[in-house]
Amino acid sequence: MVNVGEFDQNDKKYFYLNVIHIKLAARFVVALQCIIVIINLIYSMTRTSTIMLYSWVISTFALGLIGSLIYGVYKEKRHFVIPYLIYQISSICLTILIFFVFTIGASLSHSMLSTLAYDFGAIDVKQPIDDLNKELHTFTIVTIILIAMAFIYQLFSFHVIYEFQKFLKNRESNFDFPATSEMDMSIA
Repeated sequence: MVNVGEFDQNDKKYFYLNVIHIKLAARFVVALQCIIVIINLIYSMTRTSTIMLYSWVISTFALGLIGSLIYGVYKEKRHFVIPYLIYQISSICLTILIFFVFTIGASLSHSMLSTLAYDFGAIDVKQPIDDLNKELHTFTIVTIILIAMAFIYQLFSFHVIYEFQKFLKNRESNFDFPATSEMDMSIA
């Protein structure tokens, strides 16, 4: 796609939700991703060794992926944001799968819910059954809300980075060079 008109990076179509420029929105997503990785590492240190190991492995993968995203966003190189877009697509699909597996598992298997509540929520499974049931219900509701929030965030960050990638593609494919041999040296 080659645009023959003049490229205007301040065009309204390059403002996310007509509020913030897409470059700034992409930088906001990068900052959020970095904060999420740090929060995940801190959270993992308060859980079981299995969760901690899992979180550290995921964080090492995230460092490479987010490093590519940081470079792509701050240096405005559209090919470096493609791995993040692919990751977000797979992550969105996985979140949907996790939601269904969790809701089905929580309703059918008390042991699965207890194990997850112990691992992720630090719920004492050896307490009286009435207290345990209250805490398991709370854990289930909070987990479903967190999964929904994660899904919304994933859609948001995918859309922002995708729009940023389209912005860079439009800018790169615009050939707005003067066709005359004279150079305009005026400052205006």
